[in-house]
Amino acid sequence: MISGVRMALGGEGGPAPRRPVGQGIGRTVSTIVKLAILCFVVGFVLVFFDIQPERIFENFGETVANIWRSVIETAEWAAPYVVTGAVIVLPIWAVIAVLDFLKRRRR
Repeated sequence: MISGVRMALGGEGGPAPRRPVGQGIGRTVSTIVKLAILCFVVGFVLVFFDIQPERIFENFGETVANIWRSVIETAEWAAPYVVTGAVIVLPIWAVIAVLDFLKRRRR
């Protein structure tokens, strides 16, 4: 894995092999689609938190503070549910993990 990263970054092993033109176009389209999806998600989150683009730059410090406050409020709301679910989920997971470990150890 690491050697592949080194080669991709131009390290050991010389330059990376050239790709056919079709692969380059496919990667470009894939990147554009991923960026469009990311823009949609970020836009959705901004609208959810009632943040307009022009207000982001008008008072950047207040925008960051509002986002932080919303994150904290959401975490405070979700924490009791996570802890309550963990009371059931974690012991079941632990038993299954131990049984799986014992099965693999027998082999």
